[in-house]
Amino acid sequence: MPTDTATDSGVTRLLTIMARLRATDGCPWDREQDFASIAPHTLEVAHEVADAIARADWAGLKDELGDLLFQVAYNAQMTAPSPVWAFAAQSPMSVLGQGTCRHLASDPGTAAVA
Repeated sequence: MPTDTATDSGVTRLLTIMARLRATDGCPWDREQDFASIAPHTLEVAHEVADAIARADWAGLKDELGDLLFQVAYNAQMTAPSPVWAFAAQSPMSVLGQGTCRHLASDPGTAAVA
């Protein structure tokens, strides 16, 4: 699959924003957050995604999916600089689609997916 430069640039921008928010001189509220405190916000955004789908609000869905990606990056940034995993190497982005591929591979009626 070819690399999408605009997508790469967007992800880089998102990660730069998250790093800035969580930096020692960044936003105090963002620095105080941990997995437990940010989880309700992540769930709220996921519900907003589902609501946009239920209402067939495709323009709104685009915005909500952007917010959900922000939450993924937020959670990933909370591990930095922890060696648990780095966003680029072992993040949710690196395993994106693996569950779906495993599901499709287990279904004999489905073509193989890389």
